[in-house]
Amino acid sequence: MAGSVAGPDRYVWTIEKIEKRGIPDGDCIIYNGNSLHRQGYPMMRFEGKMRTVSSVIIQLKSKYGTVPGRKSKDKITRTCGNIKCINSEHTVVMSSSNIMKNAHQTGFTTQLNADQVREIRKEYNSLVLKDKDGRVRRRKDNGQTIHRCGSQNVLAKKYGVNSRLIWNVVRGRLYKWVK
Repeated sequence: MAGSVAGPDRYVWTIEKIEKRGIPDGDCIIYNGNSLHRQGYPMMRFEGKMRTVSSVIIQLKSKYGTVPGRKSKDKITRTCGNIKCINSEHTVVMSSSNIMKNAHQTGFTTQLNADQVREIRKEYNSLVLKDKDGRVRRRKDNGQTIHRCGSQNVLAKKYGVNSRLIWNVVRGRLYKWVK
């Protein structure tokens, strides 16, 4: 017992036992536990260590019993895009480049979908008026002056995101693939 601080595992985990810890929501099984990573990923104790539930599922599914390391180009992800999903059918190993391609094409891991991005750009242009010289004019709306920053805040509240995200969407720094 000299080297073991956490003690022995008291429970033998299987994929079925893990999935019973969730609540069915359509195709997904949403994690119902209280251990979450600071980014929202479900966590559990497995083999004496705290691990993400998705990495445990991949380890149990894998015929070699290993998961991709931090320096590996392969990453664990969910095909449904929901980080709290613990459905073993949705948990897969993909290369980083394929994950990013899917993110750009389908909107996985993004806060806004393509239609919302188009609406934001259109609404921002209607809120901010420009002179013939290209300078931004201020527009009064209900007696209050709306300028660039105010327009960002109005749209940020409407779509439930940060005003900085609105700025980056309007400037074309984010969601470049949305035309």
